[in-house]
Amino acid sequence: MRTGPGSRRFPSGSSVSSEGAAGSSNYNHKTDSTIYGVDKTIERTTVAPGAVQKLDVALLVDTSVPPQQVDSLKQAVGAMVGIDTKRGDTLSVSRLTFAPVKASKPASA
Repeated sequence: MRTGPGSRRFPSGSSVSSEGAAGSSNYNHKTDSTIYGVDKTIERTTVAPGAVQKLDVALLVDTSVPPQQVDSLKQAVGAMVGIDTKRGDTLSVSRLTFAPVKASKPASA
């Protein structure tokens, strides 16, 4: 159905061309929609106010522990607590004699 002189709006499936009603049309209208199945992840993080300004950590080690093991303990504890020397954090190691542990008797039933 034409809406006015010189207008080119025709109902779908119409064989009316712009030159007249007797022509045939090769016009084909196709709409397509592709939905990609990509997951969307939204992550919200809440950060507590405040920050660590400096850490001072003390490590007490028994004198029975060999010096090589004390060094590895110092490195492990420093990594565990997140020592940052640029921030001014310190990790001090003190070796002292611990009280001897008394052997406990097994509980009898």
